[in-house]
Amino acid sequence: MMKSKLQVPVVTLQGTPDVLRLDQDVVYLQSNGRGSLSFHSYDQEFKAVQRIEEWSNVLLQRGFLRVDRGTIVNLHRIIALDRKLKVIYVETKQGVHAIPVTAANMNHIFK
Repeated sequence: MMKSKLQVPVVTLQGTPDVLRLDQDVVYLQSNGRGSLSFHSYDQEFKAVQRIEEWSNVLLQRGFLRVDRGTIVNLHRIIALDRKLKVIYVETKQGVHAIPVTAANMNHIFK
């Protein structure tokens, strides 16, 4: 798969504008259910300028998978998975995060 050079405009939690390199910096994205989207890098959380729906199609073409309604994961950042529990694991500076995956999307991980 070709590496993406897409850069993502974001805002730090302190309100400072920043840019993330999609393929290198982003571990996963998560929606709060009210339309707000957060990008999680290894060591920091950022607020997205756009909503999850706007990013979903773009990211699916660049090595990411929408694992449930509110979470998109960088497939290259998955460190482990549990098919029985339907959970994938990613790592950030805060530790290992268990992210639930729908049964249908768990099958996409193995394609």
